[in-house]
Amino acid sequence: MTCNESSNGSQKINTCFPSHGPNIESSIMTFFNLITSLCGLLGNGIVLWFLSFYIKKSHFTIYILNLTVADFSFLLGRVIWYLVKILYVYTSHLLTKCSMFYICHGTLVFNIFVYNTGLGFLTVISVERCLSMLYPRWYRCHHLKKKSPSICAFIWCLSVFMAVLELYFEIYIGNTYKTWRYIITISSCILNFLVFMPLMVLSSLILFVKSWKRSRHHHPAKLHITILVTILVFLFFGFPQKVWFIVHFGFKVAVHRSVSMVFELLSCINSSANPAIYFFVGNLWKNKKRRSLKLTLLRAFKEDFQGRGDRRTLPATSSETIERKHPKK
Repeated sequence: MTCNESSNGSQKINTCFPSHGPNIESSIMTFFNLITSLCGLLGNGIVLWFLSFYIKKSHFTIYILNLTVADFSFLLGRVIWYLVKILYVYTSHLLTKCSMFYICHGTLVFNIFVYNTGLGFLTVISVERCLSMLYPRWYRCHHLKKKSPSICAFIWCLSVFMAVLELYFEIYIGNTYKTWRYIITISSCILNFLVFMPLMVLSSLILFVKSWKRSRHHHPAKLHITILVTILVFLFFGFPQKVWFIVHFGFKVAVHRSVSMVFELLSCINSSANPAIYFFVGNLWKNKKRRSLKLTLLRAFKEDFQGRGDRRTLPATSSETIERKHPKK
């Protein structure tokens, strides 16, 4: 694979290649994207540290831990790309076009991979929580919570598989084998827009309705609020990135570079927002006493409904509550 613009790789280089010399608009957007990514990297790193070493793991916190790893990895890839891009734009000798080409597409496939992983975990979290509320006995009998490591491994493997296919057929050889490019693009659209997204939105709506019906006398479960706000943020900030990728790379529709950088900023905000969501939800309905970060995170993942007047706790229809009521024989 060559890196000169007269070769078959010219289209590939133009996909994310910056030009030499400073550009005010591009520099401002790169600065904002880099700052957002660094802040999100710090926040996700703190959450990852607490979830890994200080918070007892349940099946839902395992999913949230994997989601945090995906967000942290996505932002790390973004930070590496923006730093390399700054070096390439403002220095003409440190990086060659060939090295930039491989760095560009290496970070691109990595970000596709972790983006797909985050989407998969959001879908699993919302669907499994919805099932635990609608069919608690069935959920307990099938021991879905014990299968969380297997489900996590499946999501990571599926994300790797789809990322490799999308990168290879939509970017590298898309102009040579157009039929395969369209097949992979349509398959990706079906998986994301007809499987993951409908399941996520439908289960979130059911979760919202069930929580709202129980909220007249009791505060909703903190975990429900965490899930709903996280998915809402993803729909507004994370989802446009996937649409842009499929339109730009899959169907080869030209998108202005400034528009592409806006979509990149939205995706960085999406991956950076989750730690702030956990902190915000964990501090809802608290007393004036200051709480540690560990306790705040524990409150954000609380599965019970909390009473308004007497501050008592009403058990939710979670698998843990049912197991306490109906112990295994």
